[in-house]
Amino acid sequence: MQANEDFDVVDVTAVITAGMNLLSICESGNFAECKRLIEEEDAPVWFQEPETGWSPLHIAAHLESREMIEYLLAHGAVWNAGKPPLDCLDTYPLELMRLSHAPCS
Repeated sequence: MQANEDFDVVDVTAVITAGMNLLSICESGNFAECKRLIEEEDAPVWFQEPETGWSPLHIAAHLESREMIEYLLAHGAVWNAGKPPLDCLDTYPLELMRLSHAPCS
C-alpha cells in the first residue's frame, strides 16, 4: 500500500499525551491553561480518556464550569460522545442545552 500524499502523518503518541494533559488541566479547573493548551498547542478538545471515556467537556460539566463548557463547545467539543457530557450536570441550564444542541427532555 502506497502512502497518500494528501494525508498528514499523525504522531499518535503526541496526540494521546496532549489529550491526557488537557484532561488533567481541565480537572484542575485551570481554565486559562486549558485555553492555552487548545489555542497554542492544538490540544485535542475531542479527546476521550481511554478507560472512562470522559472528555474535557465531561470534566467541565462535572465541575459545573459554565465558562469552560461554553469555551469547549465553541471550540468543537463533542457533546454527545459516549455518555453525553452534560449528563454530568445536576441541572441543565437552557442556554447550555441550546449551545450544545442537546435534546431537551
